[in-house]
Amino acid sequence: MCTYIPIRTNRNLVAFIMSFGVFIWSFSAGIVTIALPTISQYFDISTSLVSWVIVAHLLVLTSFLLIFGKIGDYVGYKKIFLGGLFLFTVGSYFSGISLDITQLISARILQGIGSAMLLAMTPAIISSTFPMVQEGKYLVIFHLQQPLLFLWVMV
Repeated sequence: MCTYIPIRTNRNLVAFIMSFGVFIWSFSAGIVTIALPTISQYFDISTSLVSWVIVAHLLVLTSFLLIFGKIGDYVGYKKIFLGGLFLFTVGSYFSGISLDITQLISARILQGIGSAMLLAMTPAIISSTFPMVQEGKYLVIFHLQQPLLFLWVMV
């Protein structure tokens, strides 16, 4: 369980950065889901094979989520979050330049590791940044704004 650390930080900036980190993950997941038929057609592969682009990402994400949560307790939340943001960005880059389905799935696995780091650290950073009185409010705002931002961007 995280305890509130009374340090001088710009809490609104922390909330924005946490929201941005999870937003890029959810936006990326939506884009890849929508692009699956095009990816299948571009690489001339079957639907069952192209579905591994999403399955591999989610499998790695769910496998490493608790592990990075525990590592964050020892190493520090900020280091894990920033490392996740870096890995996610590198994975996105390699996804964009992949030339075949194997490279794309490998890049999505790298993105999955970065996503696990991002998603594991976000509630921990919010819990340790905001006082307990405000923590619930910010967690609710954080979780509600994700689908709303996603819908706003997609429309």
